[in-house]
Amino acid sequence: MTTGTPSAAFRSWRSLRLKIVILLAATAAMTVGAAVIIVWSLDRSRDLVDRSQAAQTRIEQFLLLAGRVSDYSGIASLVTEKNDNVDRLEQAHEVTIQVFDRLRRMNGEEVEAARGDGKSAAATKGLQLARMRAQFEVLHRFIAGDVATSPRSGLIAQRLNAFGVTFAPMLASAVETERQQSDAMHLALADLRKQLVIFAWVLAIVALAVALLLYLTIGRPLLSRIDRTLAGAREIAAGRFETRLDLSGDDELTGLMAGFNDMAARLDAREGDVILARQQMQETIRQRTASLRDANTRLAEIDASRRRFFADISHELRTPLTVIQGEAEFNLNERAAPDKDTMKMSFGTILDRVQGLRRRVDDMLRVARSESGRLDLHTEPIDLVALVRTIGDEETAAVTRKGVTLVIDTVGEAAMVKGDREWLRQVVAGLIENALKHAPSRSAITIGIRAAEGEARLTVRDEGSGISETDMPHVFKRFHRGGADERREEGFGVGLALARWVVEEHGGRIALSNNRDGNGLTVEIVLPLIERTGQ
Repeated sequence: MTTGTPSAAFRSWRSLRLKIVILLAATAAMTVGAAVIIVWSLDRSRDLVDRSQAAQTRIEQFLLLAGRVSDYSGIASLVTEKNDNVDRLEQAHEVTIQVFDRLRRMNGEEVEAARGDGKSAAATKGLQLARMRAQFEVLHRFIAGDVATSPRSGLIAQRLNAFGVTFAPMLASAVETERQQSDAMHLALADLRKQLVIFAWVLAIVALAVALLLYLTIGRPLLSRIDRTLAGAREIAAGRFETRLDLSGDDELTGLMAGFNDMAARLDAREGDVILARQQMQETIRQRTASLRDANTRLAEIDASRRRFFADISHELRTPLTVIQGEAEFNLNERAAPDKDTMKMSFGTILDRVQGLRRRVDDMLRVARSESGRLDLHTEPIDLVALVRTIGDEETAAVTRKGVTLVIDTVGEAAMVKGDREWLRQVVAGLIENALKHAPSRSAITIGIRAAEGEARLTVRDEGSGISETDMPHVFKRFHRGGADERREEGFGVGLALARWVVEEHGGRIALSNNRDGNGLTVEIVLPLIERTGQ
């Protein structure tokens, strides 16, 4: 047999199981007490209701008895000679006796159910009922004897009057007694109701007091420690392993909290090693990733520069070579038979394009060698109107061969911008050539120039097929080929991407849109405007 130590006994009294048992026992005690009171009140209420109903029933029987005695007196007063209405008199006597019998049985039940003084009162009412019946029986013997010997209405009337003088007060007293008893039952029910209301309030107050006491002494400390344990678990889950719980109490939950602290201490000890190893691994990964990212960036830039170089140079060389080829074929054409001045102008055009071509080759080489890929612009004040008219004169032969009308629509004599003349000429000429490729015969290509609000707007509008809505978001991408309109694929491959690059290097912007009337495309270039005497 093992003897428990004082600390063990103390822990047993403060055990969490014991606290739960106390809570359950208190709840069960209050519940049982309330149930007992409810059962007692229901039983008491039922008894009072039954006694009140029994009193009402007896009152009804006494009133019925009064009616039967009255009927009997009426029949007896009509007896005038021997055997006259004797049968009716006997019947009235029998039904009256039946009422007396019912009242006697009810009184017997009342006496049996009554307790204490109530039993004596019920017995007294039984004696009074017996005297009333005895008086009625005496009356009936006298009247029956009078009818048998010398039926005289006067004598019968005297006997009935004498009977009424003594019987009526007794009957009224019995009815009043029953009414008082019924009222007493109602009063008792009202008192019982008041007592139950008071008891309910008292029970509610006691229950609240007990619940509050149990909460303050058992529930709140227990819930507080549970909350602290849950909060500590959340801290540990969040990686804060230095968290510790303040131990209080001496029960099973205290042991759990102590085990929690031990676990947190072990995790905290391991966390330092894990953090150090993770930092070392992250640093290694960061260094390797940075090296790979730098290498990939350099490779991507080199690849993009080379791709842009080959794409742009192929496009930029095509336009001047086409012009040179056209002028050479024109001079060699025997049918054309150009005169000296015409040939001089043609060779001037060829020389101008060759010089521009040399400059474009030099620029492309500089772009290809540059890691940034930015253009080396030779900026100067440029009259955009004059530049467009010059380009229009250069494109006259191509426009004539295509059978298209070139319209230059300007507002004002000049629109001064700052930029590289050759690059801007190349962009505008490329847009006109693209328009010529897709413009139908006998249509018009309109070049509009407007200068307002510090901006110069140049538009090139053709009457071709336009661009599908599907391809519109991709036209500025290099090497894009429109799926809906194969005729646009060459004009809007590399050339349009290069045009946007050049315009943006000049601080401007370029945009495309299909014409609202459904025919053709409009390209708009917006450049910053300067004064004619500007920088």
